[in-house]
Amino acid sequence: MAREFFRFGARIKNFWSHSEKNLAPFSQDLQTTIRAFSVRNSSKRQVLPH
Repeated sequence: MAREFFRFGARIKNFWSHSEKNLAPFSQDLQTTIRAFSVRNSSKRQVLPH
């Protein structure tokens, strides 16, 4: 019983570490896109006459 639980836990840990490696570049790209979009919107607001 303990061995089966340990094997299952090890698989979950391995899965999470693998997923984090795959998601890291995606999250960086997403943050860059959000920053670029927010900067573009704020610059448009400044250009428009009131």
